[in-house]
Amino acid sequence: MTIQRLSNLNADSRAQKRVAIIGDVILDHYLFGRYDRPSPEANVPVIEHMEQFYKLGGAANVAKNIKSLGATPILFSVIGDDHYADMVFDLMIKNEISYQHMIRESTCNTVCKTRLFVDNSHHLRYDREPSAKIVDSILDKLFEDLSSYISKNSVDIILLQDYNKGVLTATFIQRIIDVAQTENISIIVDPKKDNFTTFKGISLFKPNLREVQDALNVKIDTSPLDLAALNKHATFLRETMNLENLMITLGEEGIYYNSGADIGIIPALETDVKDVCGAGDAVVSTCALLMCFGFTLMEMAEVCNKV
Repeated sequence: MTIQRLSNLNADSRAQKRVAIIGDVILDHYLFGRYDRPSPEANVPVIEHMEQFYKLGGAANVAKNIKSLGATPILFSVIGDDHYADMVFDLMIKNEISYQHMIRESTCNTVCKTRLFVDNSHHLRYDREPSAKIVDSILDKLFEDLSSYISKNSVDIILLQDYNKGVLTATFIQRIIDVAQTENISIIVDPKKDNFTTFKGISLFKPNLREVQDALNVKIDTSPLDLAALNKHATFLRETMNLENLMITLGEEGIYYNSGADIGIIPALETDVKDVCGAGDAVVSTCALLMCFGFTLMEMAEVCNKV
């Protein structure tokens, strides 16, 4: 039944759906090489370069996913005014995603994550983190742009992508929630620890299991999965944060969903995945599209388990 409903979503109906994405943009850099020899300079290996490429990461990757699903993404964010920002914009142009609502700020730097793969094995990640806090005046400007867009255009879903890089502060989050509630727009959140409990009264909250454990300072066994403990803590989270729907990704255990009336787990499919980067982005992007068309939480979990 769910597959049949998916097949009925034609290209024209998808393209009419607008998803406003607010959050941290990241540039993902991939380096691939192979072991050559020990270095004569230090006790480290010499890696022979094979290839490299860059991809949209963070909220920009979610925008790319929304675009690939056939809907229209509108990305709101702040990045640096640097070479990495140029690369982000080039990739957005290549993927036919507008950067009209992106603010380039000289006091910030664009976040870049470099992942080194040696002989097809992930060996190292080297992060270029934000150099300075995004000042309130810049976030005010971003919020004004978002509010103006919402007042003039039909927006079906607001998707908040938090990676703790500075765009989504507690104050900014509350302002977005307030305007979304005023305009009767559903909000989906992919959270991180710093602002975890700030996202109250939203339509769908999608953390992973580790984020739930860290936020609540609890331990939930997964071998085997302690379903009673998971239900207890998930229900507490949903009720105290006034969440309409809660979805928790469990890695190899699958996806847990809880709407109060409907609770369950969709077991994971057996796959051989070497790089899990962007897996959560794919889930939340898929949820955004399906929510636009009124899919239930269980149906969303079923589809997301296959992406």
